[in-house]
Amino acid sequence: MAGARCCVRLASYAVIAGDHDRFAFVRSSGRLFLVGGGREHDESPEETLRREAREECGRDIEIESRIGEAIQHFSAEGVDYKMHATIFAATFIGDATAASELELVWLTEAQAKPQLYHECHGWALGEYRCQRSRAF
Repeated sequence: MAGARCCVRLASYAVIAGDHDRFAFVRSSGRLFLVGGGREHDESPEETLRREAREECGRDIEIESRIGEAIQHFSAEGVDYKMHATIFAATFIGDATAASELELVWLTEAQAKPQLYHECHGWALGEYRCQRSRAF
């Protein structure tokens, strides 16, 4: 649509692998997301991801590697966004140390993909799998 405004949203997300080919996701308002979210102020992508993991899951993470970057357009609550997402491979460190804001769920890639709110999260799962298979 000509003249439509689009808000740029910088974000960071993590692919966190668990047991039995399952990955960590958070559920919010019935929607499924990778752990992570929007950047605040002058945070680095890594700082954003660590903060979001603590807020959403009450857990600390260790960032293992950078999977890649994705740009995705989406609308939420009447606002159009152009999201620039940096996506990492990460692991949880220890048990939850604080209350979590969101429900943490463990699903296989096949279970999660049809439920993901952001298409780039599905891409990230596939890219994670490809990078891991090249490493072996």
